[in-house]
Amino acid sequence: MNRIIDTTMLQYVSLFLLGLTLLFKDQYSTVAMLLFVISSFLNYYFNNSYSNKLNVLLLVPAVLMIPRVIGLFTGDLHTATNELIRTLPFVILFLPFIFLKKNNDTINSLETYFYWGIIFGIFLFVIICNYHVVSAMISGNEPLEYFFRWRHLNVNYIKPIGTHPPYAGLIAVWALIKTLYYKSLNLSLKVVIFSVLALFLLQLLARNAIIVSVLVFIYFGIKNFKIKYLVFISLALITLSLIVNYHPHSYLKEKLFYKLNPLNDQYKDKRIYRLNASYNVFKTSPIFGVGPSNDNMLRMHEYKKLGYQVAYKNKYNSHNQFFEYLVSHGLIGLICFVLVVFILLKVAWKTKNQSNLLVILCFILACLSESVLERTMGVKYFSIISLFIILPCLQTYKSNRIDDGL
Repeated sequence: MNRIIDTTMLQYVSLFLLGLTLLFKDQYSTVAMLLFVISSFLNYYFNNSYSNKLNVLLLVPAVLMIPRVIGLFTGDLHTATNELIRTLPFVILFLPFIFLKKNNDTINSLETYFYWGIIFGIFLFVIICNYHVVSAMISGNEPLEYFFRWRHLNVNYIKPIGTHPPYAGLIAVWALIKTLYYKSLNLSLKVVIFSVLALFLLQLLARNAIIVSVLVFIYFGIKNFKIKYLVFISLALITLSLIVNYHPHSYLKEKLFYKLNPLNDQYKDKRIYRLNASYNVFKTSPIFGVGPSNDNMLRMHEYKKLGYQVAYKNKYNSHNQFFEYLVSHGLIGLICFVLVVFILLKVAWKTKNQSNLLVILCFILACLSESVLERTMGVKYFSIISLFIILPCLQTYKSNRIDDGL
């Protein structure tokens, strides 16, 4: 009995550590992920129970691996091999759940421990980065308004950690959604978490994550008629507007407001217009794609030909995950990715888990402006949210509804 309790707790602790380290160096989260795999197999050994939902659990990683395997034959072998290795978290994280004991409390606890790992990870991230911001301001004798200037925001803000702002924003959106729906959290604790998340997103200047968070808050407040949440988002938006409008530097206005205006030729976000370069590359090999490495080389050629000098100089990718699959792996790759997203949407809808449905919808929106799965952090994040969307299918319940809650 002691052994069973120990291995189960090891599962919980390893998922907490995975959430805690996900925003930091990839090696840390990889160690936590492997610890979770080991503890899961040990738990299976002592419990001798497994899931009967093998079709769902294996389908998602199997489908996502198809285009990566095809890439070994269509693209540069070294690059294709690296992409295949980068996709392995889909398999590594899904396999342990084949041996997961079908127990409602166990399944709920897994997400709970991961949630608190994410929350503590974000708090730690904010403390570390702001320590460096405040230290730089003190040593440079900078005025207070420099706290929200370019030198301490976005990529400069996350330099002590070395991650990528849009990916950190994705994780913050997941934490925000789960915090909204967890019923056992009291209002005071939620206000503290929301306040830290708001500061985190503002300093990240992950614009799309900020917009999605506002929309989620408004949706939740109106749908559930939660006046307190509408008041919080109103106060947050008023505070944001005051900071942006009265800040002496124009950077915040440019980043948060001007770029949202498609008629502003000077500041508008041009990534959507650059997709025609990716589309031109796709047309050269529409079925199997041009292959890993070849996609970047040909896209750079199109950027140069179309006059996108900034994109050419900085070697931008598609900044759109759907186009990323389309260019590198053709229609086959895009169909595989869309199929997986459809499965996750269907499962979230069927289990009536509102928070998971919002999570996958937000992920789809993120994929429209970022190549999310081109970094290991994005792959791990998608693997984990996919698992927590599918896990309710394993629960033994009398009703078709899966309630959100810690």
